[in-house]
Amino acid sequence: MKKRQILLIILSGLVASGAFAQSTIHLTPPTVVKWTMNGYTLDQNDLKKVNDSFAKPFQDMENELNNGPLAKLHDLSDLSKGFANANMAAFDNASLLGYQTYDAFAVMLGFNLGIAVPSYDPSGTTRAINDITTKGDVYAGAATGGFAGQVGINLSFLVPKLYGTVKAGFVPSVPVNNVSYQQGMFGLGANYTLVDPYDFVGGLFKWRGVSVGSGFTYNGITTNLDVPISSPGNQAFSAGTINGQAVNGFVSADNIKAKLTVNSSSFVIPVDVMTSVQALWFLNFGLGLGVDLSFSSTKIKLAADSDLNVSGLNGATISPGSATLTATDSKGGGDFFVPRIAASVGLDVTIFKLDMPVSFYPLSKAFAIGLTGGIVW
Repeated sequence: MKKRQILLIILSGLVASGAFAQSTIHLTPPTVVKWTMNGYTLDQNDLKKVNDSFAKPFQDMENELNNGPLAKLHDLSDLSKGFANANMAAFDNASLLGYQTYDAFAVMLGFNLGIAVPSYDPSGTTRAINDITTKGDVYAGAATGGFAGQVGINLSFLVPKLYGTVKAGFVPSVPVNNVSYQQGMFGLGANYTLVDPYDFVGGLFKWRGVSVGSGFTYNGITTNLDVPISSPGNQAFSAGTINGQAVNGFVSADNIKAKLTVNSSSFVIPVDVMTSVQALWFLNFGLGLGVDLSFSSTKIKLAADSDLNVSGLNGATISPGSATLTATDSKGGGDFFVPRIAASVGLDVTIFKLDMPVSFYPLSKAFAIGLTGGIVW
C-alpha cells in the first residue's frame, strides 16, 4: 500500500471521528401555536403555512453564523493555554514574600488575580476574549486564587532557620455580570534562611536576609463566561395570504452568545530566592526571583444562547425557538518551565502587615497581582 493511500485512510478516519469537526449552531425557529387574526382563528393548515415560512430566513441566519463568527470557535487551543497560564500565575496567593523571617508564626489572608495577555498590555485581556469571534483563537486568559489564607510556622525548634507554610482557599460559584466562577486552592511550602536578617540604625531600616523556598500549590477553577456574537440582522418572511390578509414580517436572532465553560487546573512547584527590606519602621519592600515547574491545563466547552424573535404577528401565541451549538472541546496546556520575577510593597505596623505582591512571567506573558493582610509575629 502506498504512503498516499495510508495517509488518505488516516485522514478519513480523523474526519469520521470528528477530529476536525467545526463549531456549528443550529437555530430551531419559534412556533406559532395559536393565532386569532381579525376575528379569524387560524386552523392547523394555516398555522403550518405560517410556521413553514420561518424556515428559510432562520436557515439563512444559521448559515451566516456558521460561515462567519462560529467558524472562528472550532479551535480555542491558544485561549485554553492562556487560561492555563493565568491559573499558574495565580498560585502565590496570601503571599509571605515580604515577610520571610519571623520569630514564631505568620497568618495572612489574601486575594489575587492572574492574567495572560496576547501582548504586554494587561488591559487587552478582556478585549482579546471578546474579539475571538472576529479574529479567531487568541492567547488570553484570567484566573484567580480566590480568597485564601496562609499560615506559617517557624520550625527552628526542629531545624534552625527553617519555616513551613500551609495555604488553602475556596470560592463557591459567584456570578458577576456575564461571568461566574468557582475555585479551590491548597498548598504546602517550606523556606530556609540562607543569610540572616540585619538591623540598621536601631531598626529604622531592616534587611530580612535571603531565603530560598519551595513547595507545591494546587489551584482548580471553573469559569463560565459569555462571548457576544454579532447578530446577522432581521430576515423577512412571508406566509402569503390567509383569510384575505397578507401575512408577513421579520424574524431575528438577538443577544447571541457563545457560552464558554472553562475548567482549568494547575499544580505549581515554585523554587524561589526572596529578600525584603523594612524602611522607616513601617514601609516594606520585597523582591523575589524564581523558576516555577507548572503542570497546568484547561478544557473549554462551548454552548450557545440566543433570543429568537418573530415580529408582525400581533396577538399570536408563539412558542420560543432555541439555539443549539455543536462543538468539540478545546484543550490546552500551560508552560512547564516558567521563570518569574516577584515584588511587593506594603505597610508594616508592629505585628500587622499589609502587602501588595506582584508577579511577572516574562516568557509566558502572564501577570498576577494581589492584596494580602495579616499578622506576623
